Amino acid sequence: MKVYLAVPLRNNRNKLLAKQLFDIIKSQGFDVLSDWILLDDPNPNLNAQGIYERDYKAIKLCDLFLAEISNPSTGVGMEIMLAKLLGKKIFCFHEKNSKVSNFLLGTPEISIIKYDNIHLKSILIETISSVNNQSINNSLKSKKYESK
Repeated sequence: MKVYLAVPLRNNRNKLLAKQLFDIIKSQGFDVLSDWILLDDPNPNLNAQGIYERDYKAIKLCDLFLAEISNPSTGVGMEIMLAKLLGKKIFCFHEKNSKVSNFLLGTPEISIIKYDNIHLKSILIETISSVNNQSINNSLKSKKYESK
């Protein structure tokens, strides 16, 4: 399964949290398409249009879109809306005491999950595992249907 992980990169950047999320996803055998979030300079040699094109292509390719939304980010918000418009399965994670946009909280078809640092790993693993199991079941159902 291909996962796009969205985190703030300009303001409110938390490289430690990004690495933690990235490592959890990879440890479950998933491909993270947005590996640039780990770089000191996540946009090497890219202008604004290049950043948009890179992110758009990766979001279009992903099976699952995950976003850390504890701190406001215009870019992450735009990526979330793009993923929604492209019909992606979207999960947004935020710390329990953070303030999240009501617009985002009220957006249909987006799952919002609160976490505390102690339970972040187990919550993330449970979430991506359930999506992966659902994808496998849907794939098996469609194969059975096709074989009739």
